[in-house]
Amino acid sequence: MTRPVIHLSTLKGVAAALALVAGSVASMQAHADVVYSGTTSIAIPVSTAGIYLNVVTGATGTSSSATPGWDLNLWGSGSLFAWGNTGGGVVTGLGASTSAADNLALGTLVNASLGTSLSPGGLQTETGATAFLLNSTNNYIGFSFLNEATGATNYGWMRLSIGTAFNDPARAIIGYAYDNTGAGIGVGAVTAVPEPASAVLALAGLAGLGLWRARRRG
Repeated sequence: MTRPVIHLSTLKGVAAALALVAGSVASMQAHADVVYSGTTSIAIPVSTAGIYLNVVTGATGTSSSATPGWDLNLWGSGSLFAWGNTGGGVVTGLGASTSAADNLALGTLVNASLGTSLSPGGLQTETGATAFLLNSTNNYIGFSFLNEATGATNYGWMRLSIGTAFNDPARAIIGYAYDNTGAGIGVGAVTAVPEPASAVLALAGLAGLGLWRARRRG
């Protein structure tokens, strides 16, 4: 019986496949620290109290005392404002104003380079590339906050639904996410990635299949 010959090119192909496995695992681990709320429907009252949110626990309330460890407060009876608690705030810096939050495009990296403001002006930027949109769910703000669980500053994004006006009672928070390592986060990034162990098995299986086919050809 003749033993199949495995050519050097085949071994190189297997090595490349295994390198792909390692690279994919590293990439997944890099994203594994993103914490995503899932789809939410948190109404933003048309009031000066607004809604306080603890990003880590998901707790909400209509006062700071009723929401221990709150990180963001979205409020306003005539407009829509967003304030951050001590240690964080709403990201600014892309638009013409340095005191108003910007509607960030998907993929925008939210980190220290964009700056923060504890009490920005209203979100109602209405002109230019960073304008907030009425009758739309395509409104994203970036934020930073002091994570009480780790003591570190974290960065995140929040998606808002805005109705026919900025004080439309239909306005709501419909999702948010943050990176709990202190790294920046791309707007829209969530944790929808496979578990590393499952990916290793799947990719290693593909590499093994390639080797088996090569040996049959040999």
